[in-house]
Amino acid sequence: MIRLLMQSIKPTIEAIPWVERYGSLAWPLTIQLESEGDGVTTKTVPYSNYVSQVDCAEESDRYFLLTPDEDKKSIIYFEQAGNCSFSPSPKGHSRYRNQMQGSQNFRLVCWVNLDKIGLVDDSANSLLAAEIYGAVDGLKVDRLHPDLSLPITNIKWTVTAEIAKTLSIFASYSYNDFGSFLMYPYEFFAFEVNCQFLIKKDCISSYVPEDPICVDQNNPAVLASFSGAPWGSLSGDPLTKIPQ
Repeated sequence: MIRLLMQSIKPTIEAIPWVERYGSLAWPLTIQLESEGDGVTTKTVPYSNYVSQVDCAEESDRYFLLTPDEDKKSIIYFEQAGNCSFSPSPKGHSRYRNQMQGSQNFRLVCWVNLDKIGLVDDSANSLLAAEIYGAVDGLKVDRLHPDLSLPITNIKWTVTAEIAKTLSIFASYSYNDFGSFLMYPYEFFAFEVNCQFLIKKDCISSYVPEDPICVDQNNPAVLASFSGAPWGSLSGDPLTKIPQ
């Protein structure tokens, strides 16, 4: 359900001229990589099933599509902050009896390469943050596309706070090797964002199972949203999950 909410804000974020890499909803993914010799290195990176404008040349770096990179103009993604809460519809009429109101908090993270977008003014970070604020805060979408399976309506996005500019914004990730990308000419900022929506329970259609399919995780067709890049390590071997 939360991923579907991202559909309502995707066109707004991608329409901003200086936004190059939009990751939609991302979460920390820990991967295991081969290091020099026979060693193994683990890294935690922001990962998403949806990433805009993936270059074919980046397929070998598919786990680093949302990490700072001097070749990128900017990177923007959302992180889920806490659980999605539900309550009865605030509308008291009987026809809204089966309707519930949902509320989800997010963190919106933005990293920018000022050189790449031709902006080196001292107030650049404030200018870009204000533009994102203006695009997101108060955004309303009456309903998601009718082809989507859930009847989500009355979507409203609200920016509730700007997060203090500290490295804690990236505390969930292994950015020890990326320190230089968090200093000038690079900038970053983050907002706390809330999304409220309505969903009518009696309009949710049941899924009817079809014939079973066998999914090969390393088949190039599995991650179509990554331009066909398969799961695996940077060496091309299947991804080894990190024991919890």
